[in-house]
Amino acid sequence: MKKILSVLTAASIALAFGGCGKKEMPKQEKPEAATNVTVAAAEKKTVENTVTYTGEIKASESTSVSAKASGQATAVYKELGDYVNAGDILLKIDETDYRTQYNQAQASYNQAQATLKSARAAYGQAEAAYNSAVASYKSTTNGSAQQSKTQLEAALSSAKIAFNDAEANYNRQKALYDSGAISKSVYDAAVTAYENAKLSLNTAQKNYDLTVGVVLEESKVNAQSGVDSAKAAMNSAQAQIESAQAAVSAAQVGIDSAKNNLNNTVVRAPISGYIASRSANKGQMVAQGVEVYAIKATSTIDAEINVTEAIIPYVTVGTKASVAVKTIGKENIEGTVTTVSPVKDAQTGMYKVSVAIANKDGELKDGMFADITLTIEASVNALTVPSEALLEDEDGTKYVYVANGKKAEKKEVQTGIATDEYTEIVSGISEGESVVLSGKEYLSEKNNAIKIVE
Repeated sequence: MKKILSVLTAASIALAFGGCGKKEMPKQEKPEAATNVTVAAAEKKTVENTVTYTGEIKASESTSVSAKASGQATAVYKELGDYVNAGDILLKIDETDYRTQYNQAQASYNQAQATLKSARAAYGQAEAAYNSAVASYKSTTNGSAQQSKTQLEAALSSAKIAFNDAEANYNRQKALYDSGAISKSVYDAAVTAYENAKLSLNTAQKNYDLTVGVVLEESKVNAQSGVDSAKAAMNSAQAQIESAQAAVSAAQVGIDSAKNNLNNTVVRAPISGYIASRSANKGQMVAQGVEVYAIKATSTIDAEINVTEAIIPYVTVGTKASVAVKTIGKENIEGTVTTVSPVKDAQTGMYKVSVAIANKDGELKDGMFADITLTIEASVNALTVPSEALLEDEDGTKYVYVANGKKAEKKEVQTGIATDEYTEIVSGISEGESVVLSGKEYLSEKNNAIKIVE
């Protein structure tokens, strides 16, 4: 036993001394282990920032329908809950008295029209008489009377010439006779000729004065009087026409009023929608101006929501909305902001916003609740990455890891609109670059070996 231990001891010593004579080999580092990652490409798309509020649906238009005429309801056509189109008949009122009033107004109108026709005929006759009087006046002043005057003037002028000749001859013969150069018979002939010429001149002058100064002037005055009388008759006839026209206009007003009253015995729906209430029954007396129906329009409805102070700057009239009504399983219904309150509600501390929602099929009912999603920011054709790819340093700097072969490269980025799903990248990477999604939290600038997995 001792012999065996001695041998082992000697062998151990020999090995120890033998090892001291050899060179030590350098230690090799283990290769870096690759991190399994998934990636997604940076791509362009529309990215929107949205907020969602819950609001109550209300009819965008509600109207009270009252009768414009009073009387007994002879027929009632629509019941509570019925859908009506604008113009549909809702109710009829007994028209007997209104029909009588209309017929009387029609008769008055017809009579006024007849009077107007008669006045126009009288005016036509007066106008014809006036034209005849004017023609007579023109004839008196410019026609045959003027010819008579011209003839008388010619006769008077001829008589004056003859008288002047006879007077000159008489003066010559008298001088000769006084000198004894001619006989008394020749002198007497000259005297006779002179006297005859003088008589003829006086006669012509009297004829002219009588005809032109009296007869023709009187005819002219009479003709003018006839013109004036005919003009007065025509003016009187014109006044009768104007009076008759006024009567026709008044009768037209009366017939229009009576017709309107008659038409008002039929009560029609002013808008399309559902009958919300009915207070009139057949046989019941209906009073003018008293509500008989109420209609709520639902082709377009409104939802009122309360928006926070942080969001209201992004909401304007025309902002698009997406509406979801869970109770009927409807989503992605289009809506548009129609009003934005400029004043904060004192009780809620929020701003009231109204959203108009299309409701062509009528499925949305007054009183339902809807989730209203507003798009407060949008960027079209924006470079985006999945939001889960974003990381942030302690100083707030945002960055992503971009796959570059078997390595991941850290790149700082500037971001824009961010949603839970996608974030807009303003700068830092390019379209098509692959950003690391899962596994990014295990990466660093030194530990950047990656293995892309599906």
